[in-house]
Amino acid sequence: MLPRRQQSSATFRPIGSVVHAAEVLEAVAAEHRPIGVNELARRVGLDASSVSRIVRTLELYRLLAREPGTNRVRLGMGLVLLASDVLHGLDIRRAAAAELDRLSADTHETINLAVWDEDGPLIVDHRPGSQPIAALGEIGRRDPAHATSLGKALLAFKPAASERAVAHGRPERFTPTTITDATALGEELAGIRRRGYAVNRGELRAELYAVAAPIFGLDDEVVAALGVAGPASRFTEERMTQLADVVRDAASAVSRALGAGPAAGHGTGVAGRP
Repeated sequence: MLPRRQQSSATFRPIGSVVHAAEVLEAVAAEHRPIGVNELARRVGLDASSVSRIVRTLELYRLLAREPGTNRVRLGMGLVLLASDVLHGLDIRRAAAAELDRLSADTHETINLAVWDEDGPLIVDHRPGSQPIAALGEIGRRDPAHATSLGKALLAFKPAASERAVAHGRPERFTPTTITDATALGEELAGIRRRGYAVNRGELRAELYAVAAPIFGLDDEVVAALGVAGPASRFTEERMTQLADVVRDAASAVSRALGAGPAAGHGTGVAGRP
């Protein structure tokens, strides 16, 4: 899914045609299936002829592709090429690759690497689980920060984001174990800062459990989170404790590779400061 639009400043007026093109791409991405031009026009609130011209222009740049024999369109390979340039430019993916491979081989579970993007975790690298029943994951996936181990591992070490999350009312509930009380969320984040890892016990999807740890960069600020996810049936409390140790060790190894100091992430609860 494309990122949510940022609010424009009072002194800046976006170019209308570019806004419409971005809205068309967002609408196609949100469908997760090919969509017709008329339906697309209803979604973005434009007339069908205007949307048709936008679609044809985006097709020229391979940002959209038409399904053979139909008038339906889907996201095109041009977006993949653009995204791959961005992803290849992320040092964190290169630094973490060996640890992702090792965790995948050792645990046989789904391994995810996420960075903070706007107000939540964005998965930038992934290793699928090798067991018959495994957690799903994909590059580009976004989930709510308060209901995932990756999100909480990042949120705990981002003071401004933590304060906003705790101050802005009642977090959305997804399952019976989702943390929906602001005070409880604040206590959860404080516990993550103390122990150096986050857990998810079915807080986004009841059958999905996970453990994640933060990764720090050269300035000892949190830059990413590394996590292991799998079905609740395999993630007993004993195994989650074991996974917490290996995930935290893997995240520390990546942090060192990125130049973080030995005290990064430990101590008073201020991100990256002893």
